[in-house]
Amino acid sequence: MDVPGLDKKTIRFIDASQAFMILYTIAVAYLGAGAISASILTLIVFPSYLLYTLITRNPLMQRLMVFGFVLGVVELIADHFAVVTADSLRYYADEEPMMVWTSPLYMPFAWTEVALQVALLGIRFTQRWGLAVASVVLALAGGAYVFFYENLAKSAGWWHYENVAMLWNTPYFISGAETLLFFVLPAVMLLIYKQPLWKAALWGAICSLWIWVTAYACHLLFS
Repeated sequence: MDVPGLDKKTIRFIDASQAFMILYTIAVAYLGAGAISASILTLIVFPSYLLYTLITRNPLMQRLMVFGFVLGVVELIADHFAVVTADSLRYYADEEPMMVWTSPLYMPFAWTEVALQVALLGIRFTQRWGLAVASVVLALAGGAYVFFYENLAKSAGWWHYENVAMLWNTPYFISGAETLLFFVLPAVMLLIYKQPLWKAALWGAICSLWIWVTAYACHLLFS
């Protein structure tokens, strides 16, 4: 399939940013750098994505940025569920002055970054293997990618979980919800990669509500 905006320059840029985020997260987890390090990471990566999109006018990046940002904003509902309803997600005290509802201010922007990265992988996987295989592979790869962040977040001083069944530092219901999100992402990308920006926004909201529904279902299953 021909995807407007999917070029080598964009792929290299996103791959490099992803590698940077992984190395940065490992470093701040080792140092126990605290919540400010999460904000710093977001202040580096999100503006770089925004500038790249504005300068290159890349149509794919435009759609992924809109999709990811709307997903990140609406995902505050799922975050609230984990904090209040499930009574499991805990943010650290030094984040409290910069909170939106029950989440740190950086969270919608951080979700934009991760959603964009994984969605781009989904498009590339679909090109290579077709939708069915891409959906399974992305669910496994994306689930592992977020599992990596969830586990290091506690050591970094970003967030942690309590009162819930977990594998290491990651609750089963969080892993389940995020894996199910990544399973549907390749199909969603097929629906929006050539469509107007408002459809990318709509599907961002739908996918975020999907996170909330699957988190609720997985919490019931594993509680």
